[in-house]
Amino acid sequence: MSPSTVEPEIIPMKSRVIHKFYEPLVLLSALNSATRETAVPVNVMASIDADDDKEVFQAFVYKLGHVCDRVKGDYGATITSFYVLQDQNNEDQVHYWFASNQRTHEELEYTKAHVEGLLNKVKNASGDTSRQRSVFKALLSDVLIFNRPRVGYYISKMMEHATKCISMCLDIPDEKEPMIGEILEVLVDLIDFDTSANTSDQVFAERCHQIIIMLERLPLSPSGRAIAERAAEGRMPGVPSEECWSDLQHMINRTVAYAQSVRFMLKAKSNWPKLFKHFDVSYYESSARMPRPFRNKSQTAEGIVGRMTRKTETMTTFRAFVLHLQMFDLDKLIQTEYRRESFRPIVHSEVLLLDQLDKKGLLEKRFFFNGWMYIGSSKPTCKLCDHFFEKYPAKIGRRPTHGNMYLSWRFPDVLKSQGDEGVQKRHDMLERVLQKVREEAFDIVKMKSPSSYRRDDSFTNSAALPPDRAGDVDDLASLLGQVDLD
Repeated sequence: MSPSTVEPEIIPMKSRVIHKFYEPLVLLSALNSATRETAVPVNVMASIDADDDKEVFQAFVYKLGHVCDRVKGDYGATITSFYVLQDQNNEDQVHYWFASNQRTHEELEYTKAHVEGLLNKVKNASGDTSRQRSVFKALLSDVLIFNRPRVGYYISKMMEHATKCISMCLDIPDEKEPMIGEILEVLVDLIDFDTSANTSDQVFAERCHQIIIMLERLPLSPSGRAIAERAAEGRMPGVPSEECWSDLQHMINRTVAYAQSVRFMLKAKSNWPKLFKHFDVSYYESSARMPRPFRNKSQTAEGIVGRMTRKTETMTTFRAFVLHLQMFDLDKLIQTEYRRESFRPIVHSEVLLLDQLDKKGLLEKRFFFNGWMYIGSSKPTCKLCDHFFEKYPAKIGRRPTHGNMYLSWRFPDVLKSQGDEGVQKRHDMLERVLQKVREEAFDIVKMKSPSSYRRDDSFTNSAALPPDRAGDVDDLASLLGQVDLD
């Protein structure tokens, strides 16, 4: 699908096939937009069994991706996925491979150095429990500094949402509100610092570490539990929106997730020391962006529907519904989707890894660490990635989907060395994924409601291990004064 002028060894996808795939995607996206007001949020909470070795390992793998996803926004450019292979000639040697959605070669090299640094620090960490806290802090500092652009965003948004919540506490005559407001004011005082380049990395990391300590202790207090309850109510259908609470809770959870990622690294060292004994870290280059697919006859729902099915009854029902939705400017929504500057599809990182494993003939248990065939990404899989994994002939584990669909998604490249067999395999996968997309569009027509609800593309609660709270109270004493979090 990449232009042959850029990658001469690639067999490009034919134009008619490209439009055959993207027309239903654009229509589905427009249908969701036109019917969104009836949407109901879907529960996307995640949890794992901390006593299940396989689940802990999978969490460790996607947490590696998490600590590499350093930029918020930018259309998910730094979303990163990993898998871990076992050397076939040396049982003590493992190989970490990763890919990112859209990183330059230099950015991938920088990320590789970051991962190697973290793994080496874990490798050299003493098993002495008295030193675990200092090791944890050193690792967390490295993670926070590398992810400073994203962490800074979380802190600024946390300040914004906490300030709104404080105002709400002042407006509500409830005996709990002053207590909640007091805790939030302490939090605001703690997070109110310069996160720009004017603050050194060392100071930034130290302050963020103190913030994380408070945030992890917050759920132990009545006020913290009350905040969580308000956040849950704000996301429930039929409840008047108090979005500042759920937004605040989301920023809190995303910030403490860095500490959780570090804990999973140390947990992995405890469970499987050889993951850190002898290792290599490698990456695949990100895919080239595909030119925006566009043609005039794809700009109307009527035209797209006519090419989606040959079943007369289905087409008649679909066209009637589409005609009804023209009052919501459905055709205009379609044209808006097609004209988005961001609509330049890429291969998502987890699909890129799956494709490379297949190209190298490595989709067998014996090639993976402990036989665990798994690709872990910094974010839950999008809807199209999930369809791709589900329909792929070889079955390999991935994170559950958050249910959102992104138009700027494409199939992996087929190389000339793969020949007609590679082209046929891509065609088969396109038909399988396209069938899921068409079924979804038809379901919207049948149910007259959107198939998914646009939500955050990361689980509010990701896999967690209990923190070691030794020393936390002392660390916070000078910051919190006499406020009792317990």
